[in-house]
Amino acid sequence: MTVAIIDLGTNTFNLSICTIHNSSYQILHSCKRAPKMGKGGIQNNIITPDAVERSLQALQELHSIITSYSCEKIIAIGTSALRNATNSQEFCDTVYATFGITITIISGIQEAEYIYWGNRLAYDWGTKTALILDIGGGSNEIIIATNSEIIWKHSFENGMQRILTKINPSYPFSQSHKNNIEAYFHETFHLLHTTVKTYSIDLLIGSSGPFDTFKSILSPHISKSQSYCTLQFDELQQLHTILTSSTLDEIAAIPGMDQSRIDMLPIASSITLYICKQLGITSIIQSEYSLKEGVIYTLLQQANDR
Repeated sequence: MTVAIIDLGTNTFNLSICTIHNSSYQILHSCKRAPKMGKGGIQNNIITPDAVERSLQALQELHSIITSYSCEKIIAIGTSALRNATNSQEFCDTVYATFGITITIISGIQEAEYIYWGNRLAYDWGTKTALILDIGGGSNEIIIATNSEIIWKHSFENGMQRILTKINPSYPFSQSHKNNIEAYFHETFHLLHTTVKTYSIDLLIGSSGPFDTFKSILSPHISKSQSYCTLQFDELQQLHTILTSSTLDEIAAIPGMDQSRIDMLPIASSITLYICKQLGITSIIQSEYSLKEGVIYTLLQQANDR
């Protein structure tokens, strides 16, 4: 069976096309578009007309790719921006009428579960206790888990686009903006601070998204076909200093930079280092896999159960 999986994120729409056969899968094609669906309306829980237009254009391009692979099934999943928008059903209805694609909007907890299963496909961390961090535009999913079970999971509605909207930082970041971002983290990650006191965290697994860009900047020699790599904590700290002390043009010129993440990456590095420092984590694994691969994992389980 050939399946197309679309992750409709707040900033980025990610597409994977794969074949599922019994207990095996093969990725035929992966790509993304960045319509920034949450831009301009996320603070009011609405998808603006401009964002709808950008999103439909992105889906038109992805749908053309899906059609070229003659996919038998399309699974489209909406996350933070869609689950919070008051006009999400209207958007979903338009997408179905235009492309025949049904969007399933999932809860933050379901999103966290998919992210866990996706990372299980990417990396075996054995008996260690990992904190899996998926940094999104609308929300940040955090899962504490061993390789065999989820211990704790939560979806924090404090993603990159929400921070940009709330703080509206200058580039480079002023000290005032750095302080405001830090204070916002203290406030919105409060539940994480109280929870992790119960556990001993051995490593952080950064799940796709901005972590892919960290990898392409810090470890450009590592192939994207490799599902994970180690990021050096000191190098990530140095990159964070560069990102937060640079103009947008300077960030855009960094070799390996994903041009759709120019304004977001300093926020992503701020989130990553904040969590690492607060929890005493210095071992960071970058994983290429996330929600889409979690969907693949569930499809494999369904195939095995038949």
